[in-house]
Amino acid sequence: MCIRDRVIYEAGTVGTNCYIILKGSVSVIMKKEVRQGKNRNKHIEYELTEINVLYQGDTFGDLCFVTNTPRLSTIYTREMTECAVISKKCFEDITKKDDLKIFTQNAEYIKQIPFFSQLFKNDLINLACSLEARTYKWKQSIFEPGEYPNYLYIVTEGEVIV
Repeated sequence: MCIRDRVIYEAGTVGTNCYIILKGSVSVIMKKEVRQGKNRNKHIEYELTEINVLYQGDTFGDLCFVTNTPRLSTIYTREMTECAVISKKCFEDITKKDDLKIFTQNAEYIKQIPFFSQLFKNDLINLACSLEARTYKWKQSIFEPGEYPNYLYIVTEGEVIV
C-alpha cells in the first residue's frame, strides 16, 4: 500500500519488478525537452509532463523487461494505491504462452485452499509462480522417513499415505 505522491520508480532506473494496480491510481511522468534561447545560444531544459494515468487493473513497468532498457518514465501514486509486485523472473515465467494457463490454474487452485485463502493478492501471485507440478507413480516415495522435505507438497489428485 502506497500513500499519495509516492514515487514507485524513476526514469532511468533498471527495472526489476512490474506492477498491477489493485486499488488506486498512478501518474506516468516523462521528461519533455524544452529549448530556450535563439540559434547558437539555445540551451535545452526539461520539464516533467504527465502523459498518462493508470487505474485499477492496469499494469506498468513491464516494458523494460521486454526491451532490456532502463525505465523511460517515472511513476508516482495519485492517491492511496495498492499494487501487486511481480519480479522479472516471475513475469518471464507467466508470459510464456504455455505457462500462462498453468499459472492461472495454480492461482485459482491456491485460492481454494483454506490455509492460503487469506493471502494478499501479491503473495498469491508469487506463490503461484513458484509452484511446480510433479507426478508420482503408485507406491513411489515422495521423500524417505527421517529425510527433511525441501518443499511443501499440495496433493491435487490421488491419495498420499503418510
